[in-house]
Amino acid sequence: WYNMSLNDELLTNLTIPDGVTDVKDYAFNNVGNITAVTLPESLQTIGEWSFRALTEMANDLVIPDNVTEIGESAFWWNNHSKELTIGKSVTSIGRTAFGSWENLETVNCRADVPPTCGDMVFSYISQLNLKVPKHSIEAYKADAYWGQFGSITALPYEGPAAPEHLYVIGAIKDCDWSTDNSPEMTCENNIFTATVTLTDAGNFKLATIRTATPGDWDGENGINKSMCYGQAQDNAVITLGEQFNLVGIIGNVGAINTGRAGTFTITADFTDPEAPVCMVKEDTSSIPTIGAENEAPVEYYNLQGICIDKPAAGETVIRRQGTNVAKIVVR
Repeated sequence: WYNMSLNDELLTNLTIPDGVTDVKDYAFNNVGNITAVTLPESLQTIGEWSFRALTEMANDLVIPDNVTEIGESAFWWNNHSKELTIGKSVTSIGRTAFGSWENLETVNCRADVPPTCGDMVFSYISQLNLKVPKHSIEAYKADAYWGQFGSITALPYEGPAAPEHLYVIGAIKDCDWSTDNSPEMTCENNIFTATVTLTDAGNFKLATIRTATPGDWDGENGINKSMCYGQAQDNAVITLGEQFNLVGIIGNVGAINTGRAGTFTITADFTDPEAPVCMVKEDTSSIPTIGAENEAPVEYYNLQGICIDKPAAGETVIRRQGTNVAKIVVR
């Protein structure tokens, strides 16, 4: 070990300046007098053996959210720190990076996807508590390395609360991807509902604001990046009548695609703002009227408003003949 001084004073609190993006290999290896380490938000990579054997470090270490890689043995051997937080952008952690942390109790990992790990990243892993994003718990439990933790529970939710307003924006009749007149969803107990007619494109997003100037909207590169909810896979056709997860509000989210035009009732449930869900059903009142009752053919629709040829016995369907519409159980 060796000691480090700054301006002829023994350095105990090591604070890496903001603007630094990389800590090189072996940069602070075996510095004996360091009791606390603070890393800047600008940091992106942490090299091998860079903070190895800082045995007197005692603060709860936070790896910033912009860090993507943590090198081998980067923080190996720590006698005092009890809590470690790993930022949400970390994708890989080298072997023994946090090995021999003698008093470590809790690891908070903010990454949605479990980072890949080398051997023995943590010591005494079966005795440690792991906290991860709520929606990622099952992924961490299923991971060959992260699943070895003694307990895996949810991090406290720190994201946005349920929105106060939601507007349907997209391929909507008379509103074509414009925020100036997009229909507002009604809200009761954080559950939003709207019935809209979608054009041939059949896709939409849910916006948290409505602007007075149509030009304020840019569907690919504009303000939607911080104001929209949609789905993770852009334009993936949803199953009508089934719930799916909404993603947002940070980042450009994918359009929700019904697969066809029509009039649809959209329900967005923000009861749990960390995991909002959405359901889209075809509005059965939009089924067009045809012919006189006695001459019109009988048609059947499932409860999502989709026309079916031959309903099965015991199935609950909508039967229509002309203007007569009724919900029946098929005998």
